[in-house]
Formats: sequence, structure tokens, C-alpha cells
Amino acid sequence: MRYTLLLLCVVLFSCSSAKKDYSVINDFLDTELNTVKYDTLFVKIKAIDRIEGLKKYEQAYKERNYGTDKLRQMWINPPLNPWPIDSLELEGLKVQLLKDEKKLWNKSDFRNRGLIMTESAVHNDKEFLRHHLRPDNYVLNISRPFYDKKQLYAFFLYYHSPIFGNGSSSTSGLIVMKKTNGKWVQVSWIENEVYY
Repeated sequence: MRYTLLLLCVVLFSCSSAKKDYSVINDFLDTELNTVKYDTLFVKIKAIDRIEGLKKYEQAYKERNYGTDKLRQMWINPPLNPWPIDSLELEGLKVQLLKDEKKLWNKSDFRNRGLIMTESAVHNDKEFLRHHLRPDNYVLNISRPFYDKKQLYAFFLYYHSPIFGNGSSSTSGLIVMKKTNGKWVQVSWIENEVYY
């Protein structure tokens, strides 16, 4: 009986955790996808490893006090103040995320049921391109979120690009979300700085 109760608790906790992950992503996509005119959205089934997002956050955190005399590798818009994850918490998260299992997205994870799931590398798949190469078709590549210790902030990597066309309509970076009035709202965006 005790083992059955323990198993039930584990299952309920993992379902609750997954629901929170989907809520963060879906609250972001509900807003973000309203800004893009698209015909078809393809989602890569293999989620980006969460540790990659943490690395981007860590680099931005290290540069937080750089003056104007030092070139930054990261661009934070708007700036984070205060930073939700400090250096001590970063180390603990690193250990946790390095143990992550590979995760796959599936269609039921998203509110927008019009998304098409794909295993393809998309831009390198000639057969895929032959059928879907149009400027109004987009590819989304997303990591599952990780959270600060208070569970007030969520972070995930997001890459959004047209299958064909202008690369300037691509979007990529670490999305920073905060729980506000029961809904996850984007508060910042961390991406690699580009110098011309």
C-alpha cells in the first residue's frame, strides 16, 4: 500500500510539473505567434537541451556589470533587475540540468493544434524542403523551461525562423517569463550580441 501511494505521488508530481512547462510555453506562444504572419508552423520534436539555455543565462549574468568599455557577448532586453538566479543557484541548476533526460515535444503539449510536428532537420532535408519551401512556413525549435528556486521565473530557448526567405525575420534567444496574475508573461529576452 505504501509503495502504491508513493508511486501515485510521483506520477501526480510529474504531471503537475509537465503541465506547468506547457503553460509557460503556451502563454508565450499565444502572444508571440500573433505577431507573425504564417501559413504553417513546424515544431521540431526534439526539444533543445535546457542546459544550453542555462549557459546563455550564465554568460549574460557574468556580463551584468560590464561598463561601456567592454564588449558584451549577450544582449538583454530589457535589462533584468534583480537577476532571478544568482551564481550560487546557477551552480545547483547546472548539476540538475546536466542530468536531464532527452525530452520530445508532441502535439498535445501545445494549445495551438495547428502546429505540425517534425523530426526532420528541416533546412537540411531536401525532401522536406521540396514540399514545404515557402516564405510563410516557419520552424520553431524550443527547449523545455527551467525555473528559479522560487518558481516565479521560467526560462527557455526559442528559435523561430522561416523555412525560406529573409533571415532577418528569424528570432532566437533565451526567453525570460514571470508568473503574473496567474499567467506567464515575458519580461526579458537574452540573445547573442551582434557587432557590425
